[in-house]
Amino acid sequence: MLKAIVTDLDGTLTDERRRISTAAIEAIRDLVDAGVPVVIASGNTVCSLDILCKMIGTDGTVICENGGVYRFRFDGQIQIPGRQPICWDAYHRIEEHFAAKGERLTLYSPENRFADVAFARSVDPAETAEVIADMPVRVIDTGFAIHLQYEG
Repeated sequence: MLKAIVTDLDGTLTDERRRISTAAIEAIRDLVDAGVPVVIASGNTVCSLDILCKMIGTDGTVICENGGVYRFRFDGQIQIPGRQPICWDAYHRIEEHFAAKGERLTLYSPENRFADVAFARSVDPAETAEVIADMPVRVIDTGFAIHLQYEG
């Protein structure tokens, strides 16, 4: 018997236009109805996954912000092993670097993030990583956004 299934959201349950597969929704519902918990994992925020989990019908167990935030069930406490302040320090350095080149960064949901900082893929992720190479922050290019996450 399966104890649980963990699945990625972006690019796994969704297509290249970020539309969720109705077949995936049906499969998740079948698993949940059979008593197998399904955990949704994503670089997205808790509030985004809350809506999705409610509509699909899971118990709300999620892994968000690329592992920087997680929660066991809807009624559980949000756990934040990430350290967002150091990510903001890294972001400001990156922002200054690209501003000097005439490029502007666009943040994704900063008011709803607890552990990482995410922004649009309008700049080179490799160059982004070079700018903060001396900081304990990793650059994660999900194909949908660039995320800055504490390495600890």
